[in-house]
Amino acid sequence: AVPGAAGLLRGGGLLAATAAAVFALALVAESRPPSEIVRPPCPERLDPLVPVCSDPWRNPRWMRIHFERAMDAVEWACETKFRDRPYVVTGDRAEVAWALARHDVVERRRNPDQELEKPAYYSRRATELIGIYLPEFDAVYINPSVMEASAKNRKEPRLTSAGVLQLALVHEAVHGLDWERFPHWEDEWDRRDGSASRAFGAIREGHAQHITRRVAMEWGMDVEWRALLRLWDDKPTDASKWAPDLRGWDSWSYRYVVGQRFLDAVHAATGHEGLTHTLMNPPAHAADLFYPDLWVRGLAGRPLMPTTDVELEPENEFLLPP
Repeated sequence: AVPGAAGLLRGGGLLAATAAAVFALALVAESRPPSEIVRPPCPERLDPLVPVCSDPWRNPRWMRIHFERAMDAVEWACETKFRDRPYVVTGDRAEVAWALARHDVVERRRNPDQELEKPAYYSRRATELIGIYLPEFDAVYINPSVMEASAKNRKEPRLTSAGVLQLALVHEAVHGLDWERFPHWEDEWDRRDGSASRAFGAIREGHAQHITRRVAMEWGMDVEWRALLRLWDDKPTDASKWAPDLRGWDSWSYRYVVGQRFLDAVHAATGHEGLTHTLMNPPAHAADLFYPDLWVRGLAGRPLMPTTDVELEPENEFLLPP
């Protein structure tokens, strides 16, 4: 928009004056503090545009349409835009395993010290992942067979519904935007190990869950959100109840549930600024995520001034809304 306005200004006359006024208004709007900018409502979710869509998880056209709307909602919640939007692919387990292996091959060119896993590892991973964002391809892979198996094993058919798929697409879209917003995450992932690596993994997945929950509430999809959440909520969230050998720290529950609740609390107390700071500077220890009140108060990171009157009490910090 700016080069176009500059060209009109060089042209002179009424057109140039109009362009100058529009450009000035844009600068004023850009300089206004965020609190004064009225945000538009969260984009509404689309109803299926395919006339008959009995199996949305295996309908590529339906998937592409709703992935675009998922990215719209993620931009709304994160208050930033994609530079380049990723694309979505529906694949079976073999295709997902191939993509994972290919991703590691490409990644190894950047980091020669990284060892490639055996083929059985990628096959096993492909039976666990509902969806995955691969930054090397800038693509989201959705694996319908895993969700179908989960729905059957848990006797919860809602898991294969269009609503749960919409939220899964939002989750993966967050990963795509985060890797674009925080390019240092790639090096961060390489240099961290042990407790720091666990904390970083929980921040990555926790942020995707945090944004997905906010979008779900805006879309009135609380039931679908809770169905999705139950896939990972399989461990206690009280640090004192976790195994002394820390095996639980590598669980789905720690990364998805504890990570999300930590960032829910940080966002409630410090708003968008504090949340962004935490993503830019993730906690260095896995245990930090059990104490968001200490993180907010600056005992585990840079001091942040709360933007709300939310008071975080340790005994209440992990309670989800009823």
